[in-house]
Amino acid sequence: MDIIWAPQAVSDLDAALVYLAERNPEAASALANAILNLVERLAAEPLEGSVCVLRTGETVNSWPLRPFRVYYQRKEAVFRVVRVYHQSANRSRGEVVRRGPRDATNFSREIMRFALRSKKST
Repeated sequence: MDIIWAPQAVSDLDAALVYLAERNPEAASALANAILNLVERLAAEPLEGSVCVLRTGETVNSWPLRPFRVYYQRKEAVFRVVRVYHQSANRSRGEVVRRGPRDATNFSREIMRFALRSKKST
């Protein structure tokens, strides 16, 4: 599956990494790797996070990587990263208009599968 980063997602991630690198370069490097690994796994696996509607009107899925949240869309053979927000900034800017319902049981199973695969790969 092709991974495409929207310009705003690149800008979001760049701003977060620059801010963090000024304070803790090692943490910035770890965060960059963690987000890139998460995006690759989400693109490769049939994991679907919560459904959200952004202020722009786009319907997206989101997946947390505390303290960040990756917003994405999966269409045919393309995985598009729409935004990467720090979760507290996300709320203060009001970027997410509403969250859709999700089946907590299926979501929990997806998280467990994701965690088990992560452990096996380390």
